[in-house]
Amino acid sequence: MGILTWLLSGAVALLACRFIPLGRTAGRVSEALCGLAFAIGGGLAATRLDFGGWSEADPRAALFCAVTTLCGVALARIAAAFAARRATPTR
Repeated sequence: MGILTWLLSGAVALLACRFIPLGRTAGRVSEALCGLAFAIGGGLAATRLDFGGWSEADPRAALFCAVTTLCGVALARIAAAFAARRATPTR
């Protein structure tokens, strides 16, 4: 139940990110994979910090996963912006 909570809170955060236009790219799949990876990492970190566990649904862990997912999507968008900037030729 805990892992399901992590993934659901990560999915809700990903849906919220789709409404933020800043830095949005066409790479929705890579953004979603990055966000879900950060949600699982956030869940593992929350478990280590004793916010719930593998089989315990804890709202603190869900919030922690949502925040790490938002940070992961932000990092993915920043990396995509830098990659696009380096790809354009300068004069």
